Amino acid sequence: MLDPRFKTRFLNDTACTEAKAGVVLAATKLLPQNNKELESTSEDVQSQKPTKKRRVDESSSKLWDCFKDMLENEVTSISNNRSLQDSISDELSTFLGEPLLQRQEDPATWWKFNTTKYPTISKVAQVYLALPPTSVPSERLFSTAGDIITEHRTRLLPDNAEKLIFLKYNASLI
Repeated sequence: MLDPRFKTRFLNDTACTEAKAGVVLAATKLLPQNNKELESTSEDVQSQKPTKKRRVDESSSKLWDCFKDMLENEVTSISNNRSLQDSISDELSTFLGEPLLQRQEDPATWWKFNTTKYPTISKVAQVYLALPPTSVPSERLFSTAGDIITEHRTRLLPDNAEKLIFLKYNASLI
């Protein structure tokens, strides 16, 4: 869904809805401000230490005040989280409304140029559209082995072949 070349082109309605919900959920988990709100709420609760020398009425009043503050913080956090999810959903809808990128173009480059336009979902795209690992080092090693073990050297012992491959591959380091 986050690949600007395809987006929802190959998804049915059910899969599209599930994918949108997954992107919104992933974005809310990735955003640092959401985690900071949770940390500040837990720090506020931990910083309030009850004192032993108080009357029962005062301490019960303080207890209910603390409980009230916790509920208000939780409601505020939930409403902030809901508005955050709504803004992410709006950002995703705007992204999906844009025309598709040409198939030959690089999606990573597209996201690099559009990070400011879609700041939240671009972070999710960086995670899920990561470049695949390459097999270049192993291909180089097999190419080196192919240069050493040829039709004219078929009687080369495996131990000697390994040593020659090692030396040829690491010759630049010597």
